[in-house]
Amino acid sequence: MIEGLFEQELPIDPLQEDLADQLSTLPTCKGILLLADENSRPIQLLIAANIRRTAFARLRQTDQQIPPKKADLVDVTRCIFYLSCHNSFRSSLNHLRTARQLWPNRYLDQVTLPRQSFIHIDPSAAWPVFTISSKPFSEEQEKGFGLFPNRKAADELTQVLLDTFMLCKRPDLADSPEKAKSCPYLQMDTCPAPCIGRISREKYLSQINTAIQVLSDQRADVVAEMNQQMQQYARQMDFEKAQNLKIRMEQLRILDRPAYTWTTDLSQLILLHIDRSARIKIEGKRTRQQSWAAFVIRPGRIDELTDFFMEDLESARQKIQAITNEKKEMDSSRQAVEELAVASYHLFRSNPEGIWINITNKFPSTDQLRQQIEERYNQKESKHAECNKKGTSVKTDVPSQ
Repeated sequence: MIEGLFEQELPIDPLQEDLADQLSTLPTCKGILLLADENSRPIQLLIAANIRRTAFARLRQTDQQIPPKKADLVDVTRCIFYLSCHNSFRSSLNHLRTARQLWPNRYLDQVTLPRQSFIHIDPSAAWPVFTISSKPFSEEQEKGFGLFPNRKAADELTQVLLDTFMLCKRPDLADSPEKAKSCPYLQMDTCPAPCIGRISREKYLSQINTAIQVLSDQRADVVAEMNQQMQQYARQMDFEKAQNLKIRMEQLRILDRPAYTWTTDLSQLILLHIDRSARIKIEGKRTRQQSWAAFVIRPGRIDELTDFFMEDLESARQKIQAITNEKKEMDSSRQAVEELAVASYHLFRSNPEGIWINITNKFPSTDQLRQQIEERYNQKESKHAECNKKGTSVKTDVPSQ
């Protein structure tokens, strides 16, 4: 089974003292590697920014670096299996998928995934309420919204929606007027009070739907309508209501923060990630040609294209568009949630590698894709060239070991 998960293997001879010489045939690109014993049983699965360097570092640990009660890896490792990935996202994805195959019942001992949070609501409920969940989807009738970098971002946006659209914070009391009298929000007059009939159920559900519109990337339409209403109040000299609407519109500016760049209805979300892959020698050309990797990411499904050259970008774009047009079923399985977590980890880094584009509502042209790729990598390469000229180094984001 191990052989089918990796591209090649490298035997390790314990009698040969020069470890660096033994590892010299390992590639120096990003990827994953597996340390295995003499019977090809897995010992440790690693994700690497440089496969050869990572293997050498792990097998040359000093006695002080080896944790108590742990075997020296060089004493037990007899083979290294490896897979060249050439970019960080592919490495992380293959690291997770390979760990699942090797340790079906305990693969999370080898993989660290970020915690995810999503906003849920069931519009068909008698009194719909926004909640936070660790799963993108749960019940069929529920709608899920994301992506968010952490639980705090999801909580803050939920609170803004409650305040902006005057939503009930205790919907469990909405059908119990007597019990609702003890509700602190009712006593402080900070809610629409559907529990005592201050607002009709139809009007309240309309406010819920407006909040859902905001989460579904339709904020501009909602704000335009609120602005029109504010101007009407101003013309009627009802400045208190006009000011109230202005404050509520200002609250929605929270969605301009980087934490909410990718927030929308998860059933519609489609992301495109493009990054560099291998440099390949082409017959008849003096220099190696850069190839590119592309991934179409949706909650419950990640599609990877075959690597392509820049001159084939139009063909690759057509394949990407064909993938996005395919009908897909929402997958809330553990596997799907974990792979979405891998995408979220890379998406919300301070300086994400490659380019990330939200193609949910607008699909870029070939020229736009080419421009984004060139801007991203020409800028990065210029930065490296400038630092090399000055004798300094550039900090690059790589997955932690």
